[in-house]
Amino acid sequence: MGAGTEENIRAGAQDHLAPGERVLATLIASVRGHQQGTAGGLGGMVGGHRQATARAEADAAGVELTSPMALVLTSARLLTFETGGRGRTKRLLNDFDLDEVGPMQVKRLGLGAAVTLTVPGATVRLESRVGAARTFADELDRVTPR
Repeated sequence: MGAGTEENIRAGAQDHLAPGERVLATLIASVRGHQQGTAGGLGGMVGGHRQATARAEADAAGVELTSPMALVLTSARLLTFETGGRGRTKRLLNDFDLDEVGPMQVKRLGLGAAVTLTVPGATVRLESRVGAARTFADELDRVTPR
């Protein structure tokens, strides 16, 4: 993620932070299957099915997903935002206290990563860049009470 993208995400998150709360890490992600779904043909059908499954699991728990989206880890919460070009935040999607967030699993998948995150009542399935997702997961693990 470029420096401009990260700056835009951090700036967009500022209006949603409590006094003293600070942004620790950011990550751009998409709903699992999004990239494959854009391929068309049989691959697109498989990707579309994966997206539908990921969205249904999240929707059942009241978790909203978009592609692309930003995950913002703060000193107290995990926030997700719908994003536009260069990480400009459009709207807040979800807000979870850190004690509600489970560990993030990151598995290499081709050139990207399959990301699984557990939040209240849902397993959220996303995809992102491997290195960025691992860095975010490590920071989440460091600050999340267990």
